[in-house]
Amino acid sequence: MEEQYREQTLDAFIREPEEYLLLGVDYDGEKNCAYAKLYDVKKHVIKFWYDNTGHKPYCLTDLEPSNVLSIRGIPEDHIDGFERVVKYDPLKFENVELTKIIGRTPHSIGGRKFSIRNFLPRVWEAKIRYHDCYIFDRGLVPGCWYKIDENGNLILSKKRLSKEIVDFIHEKLLKKTSKEEKELMMELISLLFQPIPELYFVALDIEVLSPRPDYIPDPVKAEHEIIACAFVSSKGEKEILLLAREKDDLHKARKLEEKGVKVEVFSNERQLLSRIFEKIKETPILVTFNGDNFDLRYIWNRAVKHYGFRKESIPIRLTKDEAFIRNGVHIDLYKFFQIQSVRVYAFSGKYTEVDLDSIGKALLGKGKITLEKEISKLSIEELAEYCLNDAEITCELLLFNNRITLQLIILLMRISKISIEDLTRSSISKWIRNMLYFEHRKRGYLIPNREDIMRLKGAETSTKAKVKGKFQGAIVIAPKPGVHFNVVVVDFASLYPSIIKTRNISYETIRCPHEKCKRNVLPGVSHWVCTVKRGVISLIVGVLRDLRVHFFKKMAKDESISHEEREFANVIQNALKVFVNASYGVMGNENFAFYCPAAAESITSVGRHAILAAVKKANELGLNVIYGDTDSLFIKDPPK
Repeated sequence: MEEQYREQTLDAFIREPEEYLLLGVDYDGEKNCAYAKLYDVKKHVIKFWYDNTGHKPYCLTDLEPSNVLSIRGIPEDHIDGFERVVKYDPLKFENVELTKIIGRTPHSIGGRKFSIRNFLPRVWEAKIRYHDCYIFDRGLVPGCWYKIDENGNLILSKKRLSKEIVDFIHEKLLKKTSKEEKELMMELISLLFQPIPELYFVALDIEVLSPRPDYIPDPVKAEHEIIACAFVSSKGEKEILLLAREKDDLHKARKLEEKGVKVEVFSNERQLLSRIFEKIKETPILVTFNGDNFDLRYIWNRAVKHYGFRKESIPIRLTKDEAFIRNGVHIDLYKFFQIQSVRVYAFSGKYTEVDLDSIGKALLGKGKITLEKEISKLSIEELAEYCLNDAEITCELLLFNNRITLQLIILLMRISKISIEDLTRSSISKWIRNMLYFEHRKRGYLIPNREDIMRLKGAETSTKAKVKGKFQGAIVIAPKPGVHFNVVVVDFASLYPSIIKTRNISYETIRCPHEKCKRNVLPGVSHWVCTVKRGVISLIVGVLRDLRVHFFKKMAKDESISHEEREFANVIQNALKVFVNASYGVMGNENFAFYCPAAAESITSVGRHAILAAVKKANELGLNVIYGDTDSLFIKDPPK
């Protein structure tokens, strides 16, 4: 049945040399290969392109192939072959020769009891999910435009920048940058400036008949009837599927058609479920609010457990914590708006509670309908309006302010190199991790294990623990008592990202092995930083910071370019803000792939040094500093 969802679109590529938006990459277990999900902007369908390069999952080890095979219990039937490869080890600052163990399937490498990685004493890059590995190796950029050439190859479609933008780049950005920075900047600018199409999507919401007001339906047991399912599209189309409970329900529900709503009333729930599945099959991008944990999970379990639908016939695929649709993509906005960096940096903390009502009111000025009676006692018109309203809010969360949420998602995909369904469900640390993995593979770098970083750079810190018991954090200058007027705030823009850039702080450059670098000790700590080679995190964070501060923020205010270009530049700088502002925090997160306590505490130490130096200078100038916190000073009655 899986083939029926995908096979229908494959032949189209040979006949139609069109451009498609890459929404993501996944793995097909039946075909045992990766495939790309491509959005057809003309037909508004998802097409699938299957790998034609013979790419296979793999891991790396420092053992010779013969030594790998001599390991007791090693599952030889999982091994498809060996290759000797050379990688640059950033922790050792030298090239190393390794053995690439090629697996037959992703589970041959990891994820099962008898996977290869479990038998090796030392192994690298064995915990990277296969579809991500494929993205990195192929250099694919989700969220960008691709075309299929005459040989059936997936090729990035390059877009020309306008003369005004090119002139702006050279005038405002590239004069004082290194060759390495220029190359990365131009690469990112060309990706970020690719146009974002108006993707067609449909929001879904269901209502369940509850036996009592305080009852919360269990999506796994799915014991009670689905009585309504609303669909609202990005084109303004509205449809409600209802389960009749009274004789005249059909007649009553028809009144909604006067408001432009398509209404279908069913006499039994099985018919209702079948129609829901038909609608989902027609939908390229399905949007829900908590659909992973409730709506789609409830629909699937209700159909299978109570009506005997065959799992293969249902266009929904469940995992432990997620729900996907077989012929398209599913975005769960609950999980996206739950991401701390999205809430704080992208939407400026406008909402605090992560529920549809709170977010709708904060961003749209529109919340859920307040019910004065329980769901089971609503008339069919009231039920339809309630369900439709929830679907409308879900849809509008992607449409409001010129589709800013959807534009933000696409831009974040381009920066992080993550598929849309992964990005909207994962934390900022995973976005930054994948961005760094991509850059490591592009440069031929060995991706280090976290244990290797800790072993070489040290798990202990040299400052007094104040940040989660690990190291000293930002400085806070005690406020002077009293009520103060005419206070000016002096803000050190992007202080920590600037420190990462200017001080060359990265997991490999901190406490590097070069003797001559040991004199380059950072203030307030016992750590030195490399003067021989630019660190990969320092380079990337520095470029993202400079692109935002010196290019996109200025461009968003430049009257010499079009209004549309200014608006788009503003959305891009907001996307970059999410990454730049989170770049320091992840380095001090022990769950981060490149966790390095020495680097994290060095950043805060330099930050404290900078603030104290600023206070000293302010005092020398006779300024009255009444308070300071992290990256800001509060100065009372400054001279004009």
